[in-house]
Amino acid sequence: MPRKRQNTPDWLPKYTIPVRGWYVYRPYIGIENGKAKFGPEKRIAKIGCSAEEFYKVFDTLQPKETFTIQWLLEEYNTSKKFRKNLAIQTQKGYEGYKTVICRQEVKFKYGAIKTFGELALDSMTTPKIQRYIESYSSEVSANRHIQYLSAAWSWAIRRYEGIPPNPCIGIEFNREQARPRYIEDWEYAVVYLCAQSMRNPMFAPAMEIAYICRARRGEVFRLDERNMKKDGIFLERSKGSMNEITLWSPALKEAVADARRIYPRAPVPMKGRKILHDRAGLPYTKNALDSAWQRVMKKAKTLGAELEGALLEDALSAGIPIKDNMVRIQEHFTFHDIKAKGVTDHDKGESGHLTEKMKAVYQRKPRRVDPTV
Repeated sequence: MPRKRQNTPDWLPKYTIPVRGWYVYRPYIGIENGKAKFGPEKRIAKIGCSAEEFYKVFDTLQPKETFTIQWLLEEYNTSKKFRKNLAIQTQKGYEGYKTVICRQEVKFKYGAIKTFGELALDSMTTPKIQRYIESYSSEVSANRHIQYLSAAWSWAIRRYEGIPPNPCIGIEFNREQARPRYIEDWEYAVVYLCAQSMRNPMFAPAMEIAYICRARRGEVFRLDERNMKKDGIFLERSKGSMNEITLWSPALKEAVADARRIYPRAPVPMKGRKILHDRAGLPYTKNALDSAWQRVMKKAKTLGAELEGALLEDALSAGIPIKDNMVRIQEHFTFHDIKAKGVTDHDKGESGHLTEKMKAVYQRKPRRVDPTV
C-alpha cells in the first residue's frame, strides 16, 4: 500500500504521496494474491508547486485514449442515430458486420497477428482497407462491411476530436452484378404448393403478398391491421423506396385471408399482432424466417409438387424431369426474387423505387397503384 499522505493539498490525485521533497505518484495496477499492486514510483513535481504546475506534468504520464476499430463500431452501434434511424433488422445486420470485422485477423511483416478490432484508427490506411476488400471470402459481403465501416467513421469524425481522415474514401469496391434470376410461373407454383403443405404454411400467403405488392420479405412480415386500408394495403417500403397503397384484387384479398387463418387464436400482444405471426402472436425472427424458407426450398428441390395444365407443359418445355406430374425445381431462388418477378410481371413495371430525384420532395401521399394481379 502507498504511504499515507500527510499535509497534502486536496487537489492531488489518489495514490500521490510526498517523498523527500517531491510529490510522487504510484499508479494502481490491481489486486494480486489478495493485495493491492502498484507500479513504479514517478516523481511529478516538487512539494509546494501549484496545481497547474503539477497537472502539466501529471497529464503527460497518463496513457492517451486509443481509438480502435472496436471502439469506433461499438460507439456507432450504441449511438442515438443508430438506434433511432435504423430498422431493427438493419441494426442486427450491422451488429453481425461489427463482429466479423473485429475478428478478422491482420498479419504484420514482423510476424505478429492482430485482429482488425484491435487496430488503432490512426494506423488504418486506404491500402489496408483495400486489402480487406480484396481478400475477404465473399466479395459482396466485403463491400457491405466497408460501407458500414465508412459510415461509422464519418459519423465519428463529426462527433469526436482527434479522429483521423476516413481511409474508406476512395476504396475500389468489388464489382457487383444485378441478380438476373427470373422465377418462371411453374417454379413459383411448385414452391408455393410446397410452402402451402408445410406444417406452418406462412410462406404461401407471404409469397402471394410479396408478388402482388412487389414487396421485400421484411415489408411483408411487418404488415399489421393498420396497413389494411379500405382500398388496399398500405405498404411502408424500406431502403429509400416510396410508400404506396396497392389496391385490392381478389388474389390479394385471398392471400391476406390465408395469412389470418394461420394461428387465429394466438394471443394479441400489447402492440397488436402482425398479419403473419407465430403461435404466440409474436413477430417471426430473422433466423426463424431464414430456416423456414430453407425448408420450403429443400422440399421444392427434393420432393416437388404436382402440377397440371399449362404449368406442367411449361415445366416439360423447360426440360425438367417429371414423374407422375410431380415437378421439382432445379435451381434455388431467394424470397427477394419474388419481388423481382412481381415487378417484371406488372403491366407498368411498378417497383416503388425512387427513380426521379424530386419525387420524394413533392410526393407527400402514398401513391395508388394497381395490383400485379
